[in-house]
Amino acid sequence: MSRPIKNYCDYFPHDRDMRNHRKIKAIRTKFGIEGYAIWSMLLEYLTGIDGNVFEYSESEFELIGGDFGVSVETIQLFIDYCIKLEILFLKDGFINSESLDERLKPVYIKRGMSKENSKKQLRLNGKFVNNNSVLDGVIEAEKSQSKVNESKEDKKEHIIVDVPPTPTPKKLLSIQERAIEFKKEFNAFKNDYSMETLKEFYEYWIEPNKLKTKMRFEMEKTWDLNLRLKKWARNSFGKKKEVAKPNQPYF
Repeated sequence: MSRPIKNYCDYFPHDRDMRNHRKIKAIRTKFGIEGYAIWSMLLEYLTGIDGNVFEYSESEFELIGGDFGVSVETIQLFIDYCIKLEILFLKDGFINSESLDERLKPVYIKRGMSKENSKKQLRLNGKFVNNNSVLDGVIEAEKSQSKVNESKEDKKEHIIVDVPPTPTPKKLLSIQERAIEFKKEFNAFKNDYSMETLKEFYEYWIEPNKLKTKMRFEMEKTWDLNLRLKKWARNSFGKKKEVAKPNQPYF
């Protein structure tokens, strides 16, 4: 029985001056030496996983962050920046590196399979599915069966496969978008506190961390906006209570 063809590689070519490539310099400028380390590990990660692609999702970022010893927020920020630089590409919910794909192509050719076919292989865990199989809902598999004193004959049979639809990746909001969503929560309290009090409270708790990936309130272990506002008022962080007039503009 022949060995199954591997859908990943054990190594990838690494240019001796990769650090000096224009886009890699941009990564080093934005993320420092940590950015160069993340990029190198990301190439290793892509090389060693099936199809040389990974899903653009929070759960995948958690796995990568845990592997690299880097926060999920940093991984997401880094990958988004690489997509912006066009050294990583997001297609159908999956991330790949076209440059890495080109470098690995000779390996797949030597194995007798094209890079594209390697990505289209049906995997038992459902991660990759042949595009034609998705459309037809049918996978045509060839089986050969031999019998004693009978000639060998190739037989084809159709196997119906229930292929689940590829999930749409959950959109990860930017810190600015999350701040806007946080602001909307204050609508329920605009008749209980002055606009000035709510504005000062809001501006204090949306202060970002150094990497600008999380706001102050997001770094708290627990968060209850109602209780936090009451405590703010009790401790005199806010101004004297002045209930907003009906037509008073909201901050």
